[in-house]
Amino acid sequence: MSKNVILVVEDDSIEAMDIKKILETGGYNVSEIVATGEEALKNISQSKPDLILMDIVLKGDKNGIETAEIIKKKYKIPVIYLTAHSENFNLEKTKISDPYAYLIKPFDSNDLIRTIDIALDKNEIERELEDSKENFKNLFENSPIGIFHSSTEGKFYMVNNALSNMLGYDSTEDLITQVNKTNISEKLYVDRTKRPNFISDVLKDDKWHSFKNSFYKKDGSIITVDLSFRAVKDENFNIEYLEGFVKDITRETEAEIALSKSESRYRLISENTGDVIWIMDIDSWKFTYLSPSAYHLIGYSQKNLMQKSIRDIITIHTYENISRNLHQRIDLLKAGDESAQVMVTYLNIIHKDGRIVPTEVVTTLLIDENGEINEILGVSRDITERKESEKKIREIMQKNEFAMAVSKMANWELDVEKCIFTFNPRFYMMLGITFDDVGSYEMELDYFIQTYAHPDFIDKLTDAVIQGMESDDPYFQIQIEGKLKRSNGEVFWVNTWFRGEKDANGVTIKLHGVNQDITKRKIIEESLIVSEDKYKTLFEADPNYTVLIDTNHYIIDVNTATTDITGLSKEKLIGKHLNDLDIILEDDKLIHIDKIIDLLDGNKVKPFEARLMDKNGNLRWVNVRLTSIEKENVISFILIIASDITELKQYENEIQDSLHEKEILLQEIHHRVKNNMQIISSLLSIQTRYVDDQESINVLKESQNRVKSLAMIHEKLYKSKNFNKIYLIDYIESLVWDLFYSYAIEKGRIKPILDIDDIKLNIETSVPCGLIITELVSNCLKYAFPDQNEGVLMVSLKIIDDYYELTISDNGVGISEDIDFFNTDSLGLQLVNSLTDQIDGEIVFDRSNGTKFTITFKELIYKDRY
Repeated sequence: MSKNVILVVEDDSIEAMDIKKILETGGYNVSEIVATGEEALKNISQSKPDLILMDIVLKGDKNGIETAEIIKKKYKIPVIYLTAHSENFNLEKTKISDPYAYLIKPFDSNDLIRTIDIALDKNEIERELEDSKENFKNLFENSPIGIFHSSTEGKFYMVNNALSNMLGYDSTEDLITQVNKTNISEKLYVDRTKRPNFISDVLKDDKWHSFKNSFYKKDGSIITVDLSFRAVKDENFNIEYLEGFVKDITRETEAEIALSKSESRYRLISENTGDVIWIMDIDSWKFTYLSPSAYHLIGYSQKNLMQKSIRDIITIHTYENISRNLHQRIDLLKAGDESAQVMVTYLNIIHKDGRIVPTEVVTTLLIDENGEINEILGVSRDITERKESEKKIREIMQKNEFAMAVSKMANWELDVEKCIFTFNPRFYMMLGITFDDVGSYEMELDYFIQTYAHPDFIDKLTDAVIQGMESDDPYFQIQIEGKLKRSNGEVFWVNTWFRGEKDANGVTIKLHGVNQDITKRKIIEESLIVSEDKYKTLFEADPNYTVLIDTNHYIIDVNTATTDITGLSKEKLIGKHLNDLDIILEDDKLIHIDKIIDLLDGNKVKPFEARLMDKNGNLRWVNVRLTSIEKENVISFILIIASDITELKQYENEIQDSLHEKEILLQEIHHRVKNNMQIISSLLSIQTRYVDDQESINVLKESQNRVKSLAMIHEKLYKSKNFNKIYLIDYIESLVWDLFYSYAIEKGRIKPILDIDDIKLNIETSVPCGLIITELVSNCLKYAFPDQNEGVLMVSLKIIDDYYELTISDNGVGISEDIDFFNTDSLGLQLVNSLTDQIDGEIVFDRSNGTKFTITFKELIYKDRY
């Protein structure tokens, strides 16, 4: 950073040397020490100091005050007075030259340095303020648009020449004087009631507001203006003044010429109040003036943006282009090319948040009074929306072009007077030719018809063209279809649409048309005709009763099978409402209607059975299927297909009757087996009364329990609707309680706990399971709790993965260690092992805590018995 240069004007050499030492120690350069005012004035032009320390009392003809006054007028260099006098007289005299500070001798070095720093800062601020004022003055005075500052009450503070000239006043002073005798509303507004409304809107915020208004000129004539103004507020949001722009938009020749010449140069205010007005110094590329609306365009505050170079807000590539073009423009303007002064450019600005803002910029090279070009006046406008619109338009055009290509459409134009076609390239592609084949996109009408129109289409096409030429209808248009020929002789179908264009006298001068290749559509149409014939044959030959109805249930078509069953002709059936058909039983009509409504509501309708009465009065059963037929995703028709299932229904009834008889027979068998087993159980019970020893009684009782176990299964099957499965929860619960009853177990002495999953097993598996449970539970009740001991008996049947797990345990005395469970003389335990093998199960025996049997098995698969 360069050091500030200070000139010391002091006639006392000792004090001067002391001051110099203090200044150099403080970081300043002393350019010279002089003793007189004359020497000081001579030295200034050579050393160009940044500040002068001036003793008031000097040698020579000029004292310090007189010298400082000359310096102020000529050089504008800040002066600090050094004086040993503090008399009021001398101090009052110094005010004439307006010094930056006073230092009364003696002073210390800190005071001197601090005073100099303050003076230099003050001078820098005043210089920047002066430059800002100069910039604003340049913009204010040179603007072709009227600018004003006024009070809210309607008094002008300042106006520019453009406004006074616009309103026909001799000068700005004349305009201010005349208006301020009353106010702006009284003097200028044609409609005086408008300004209060304008002011009310403007005072709501600090934004620009635009209005269209009418002003009186000084001579009484009226002009129409665009009026834009805003409220300027201080840091406390108090209104200081109103700032505004006035643009004459009166449609007069002089105004139109003036606006036409300066439209780009003087666009300081546009209809979009978001435009940014700015002045930029060409050497530093920094803004010297910037309107507050810059924040909305680029995101920086006015203060922050003023500190930046334009290089900070555009890309390097954009900056290089602007710099190169700017110097070329300046050279052209200096060479006399006035068109170079104003230019419209488009560039991308980098917003504070990093996004790119497409911007339209109108720049004007400003020429100062010396003919130099040092600044650029600019107006920037955000054109993001315009770019988006242009992008959408391009996309629409591309889509239209794509649609034309996909739909195989081509444009043409016929000059009626010359009888010459003008085709686009796609039309030539349609004909199988190129531009090079013909040499142009023009072709005579007769040549086109004779060369490319199919003989079948010539008369039709010629008549349509003549009709278009001769029609008086200003909105005439016509559409025809026919065949054309390609250059290779291939024939193709086209849909031709065209309209007429008339001149001011109503005479047709041109025909504008579009041709679309519809060959594929024609092929499809022909295929559809063939397909329709096939469908009609299938429809009529279908043995099912087939009826086509509309969404209101009226018959559209029926097949031969339907006419045969009803005894009515197709002509009599078509047009009838479905409810009017006598073949549908009254009880079933509502079912049909509900099903059709359900289908129309978008629900799937499953096939259903219904009854019909044929022409002979016989009842017939049908299986009805409903199918919706859609057009453009909307149901238009419903196809009813009724398959005759009368014979199948009769067969089903016979099977049902036979099955019912077998069910009754099977139920009776189970009942009789159960009764027979009950008889066996009763016989065993009677036999126990004639046996004296307890061992024989126990054997009979065990046999009786086994018989009861089997009988109980047949009882469950007898009562069940499903003869193949036994519901194990009910079965095991009944079986256990019956055993408790059989062995006369006192209530509460042995507590049974049953934990059975919701399981159903077939009879092949249920019988051995029931016998196993009988044997093990019986064994527990007899031996686990001797001497009337109390305990718990647990019976559990669970589903674990793909297996069933049966657990029977107790907390009794357990089985003796001497007994080998798998090799025992006990008939009951032998039965358990045998029955476990029968169900392909595995048994685990645990006597660590009472007795526990765990048997895992799978359900046996039923095997046919012969």
